[in-house]
Amino acid sequence: PFAAFLDGCSIVHNHADLMSPPLAALCLDLQKSLPHAYVNTYLTPPNAAAVNAHADDRDVFIIQVLGEKRWNVYGEVPIPYPSANEQVGKNDLPVPTNIMNKKPLYEV
Repeated sequence: PFAAFLDGCSIVHNHADLMSPPLAALCLDLQKSLPHAYVNTYLTPPNAAAVNAHADDRDVFIIQVLGEKRWNVYGEVPIPYPSANEQVGKNDLPVPTNIMNKKPLYEV
């Protein structure tokens, strides 16, 4: 994985809470207020992106702990309450250009 990282690829660890007791404790605490909570981690080299623009089928809370990245969050939902196979920007479903051409709701 390190050669791929040096070549610009991200290292993704889904459900990192299953391997890390502190992350597991965080998820258990969040589950007191939220129905589901788990941790995915992304290590992305400078000037690269782990994923292209997309919409998820769940709410996402992002904490960036190191480095910097530009996040664009759009206000319009392309597909309300999508199923796993309806996530635009994934599964060969393009993000509608009318959404991407709008000014983001948040640019952080």
